[in-house]
Amino acid sequence: MTKLKAIDLFAGAGGLSEGLRMAGIDVVLANDIDAWAAKTHEENHPETIFIHKDIKEVRETELIKNLATKGLTVNDIDIVAGGPPCQGFSIIGQRDPDDPRNVLFKEFVNVIKLVKPKVFIMENVFGILSMEKGKVKDEIVHSLENAAEMGYVVTEPKVLLAAEYGVPQLRRRVFFLGIRKDISLEPLTYPTPTHALQKVTSPDEKIIKKPYVTASQAIGNLPENVVESERSIPAPSLPYPSEKRTSYQKFIQGNATEIYSHHTKKLLGLRLQRINHLNEGDLQTVLPEELRAGGHENKYRRLHSKKPAPTLTAHMSKDLSDFIHYKYSRPITVREAARIQSFFDHYKFIGSEFQQLKQVGNAVPPLLGKAVGEAVLHQLKEKIKKNKKIEELIAFEELKQ
Repeated sequence: MTKLKAIDLFAGAGGLSEGLRMAGIDVVLANDIDAWAAKTHEENHPETIFIHKDIKEVRETELIKNLATKGLTVNDIDIVAGGPPCQGFSIIGQRDPDDPRNVLFKEFVNVIKLVKPKVFIMENVFGILSMEKGKVKDEIVHSLENAAEMGYVVTEPKVLLAAEYGVPQLRRRVFFLGIRKDISLEPLTYPTPTHALQKVTSPDEKIIKKPYVTASQAIGNLPENVVESERSIPAPSLPYPSEKRTSYQKFIQGNATEIYSHHTKKLLGLRLQRINHLNEGDLQTVLPEELRAGGHENKYRRLHSKKPAPTLTAHMSKDLSDFIHYKYSRPITVREAARIQSFFDHYKFIGSEFQQLKQVGNAVPPLLGKAVGEAVLHQLKEKIKKNKKIEELIAFEELKQ
């Protein structure tokens, strides 16, 4: 069977695209309105057609024309994936039911109506499940179920913890999965976690789940010293230290020969005093009264080396005080944030430090996308095989008659 083909909407810097690629899925077209995220996506996914435009302005003819450049039609698309902007749904910021970004999922539905993919994958912040006492979630599910004439079987939305799939981060995202009813009336299932708080073994000592990947296992071999903030490619880079690497560090380094984007915000004066008072895992609540900054307790937070990092957010671009290195007197760098999100070291982020941190914070962790992509890919192939066998059986019975 040839590679399944996907469209990634609201693709950003390409976290979900990267995950789907790792799962063996060909992302043939992507879309996002953000200019710098588009540049990053194009840099790392040159094989993917990228439409840099507000999705509300992407016309059916434009979509068809772009697919035709690859010799494809909408009928060749197996998967529509993406994460509509979700700021109005987030429990981190102030929820606003009237935020215009809240209805962008309808544009996602419109593309499904046009393409009629075999399956879809939609992700969002988990706060969407409780928005307006569940009414928002119900509206989304209803819209997805009726996104094409034949309809879709939508799996009950589920919150997935990225740390349970090898991402060194306690990030929670909700996923919506659907499969066309003419392919299967059984809902798709979510991937089985591969990691847990502690190692899980079977009676015969076979490892069922590995322990979570920690912050030090993810970024511990990156140097204390950083480069000046980069703004364009070619980017300043650093050589890799010669020290021993963890299995995650070996995996994430891949074939990279240099460390890119190893830069961060400078903290001076009072800010530097604050972080120097923090031990790993500390929040600003431990600071002397005269050093406290006000605001939420996570402001001025040092990572814990033996635990996964807390959820990275796009707000890092404005303030990195929530993400102080567990060992060094500085915030984490763009590259360290990218590792915590599970981007390979060869993945290059384009734009100012502000833009790069925004892209990393907004991204779907590639390893989480890979886990969901692999689960969907396996199930879809099995269901297609099953349908073919049924068709062959029916044809055989008709010949006998």
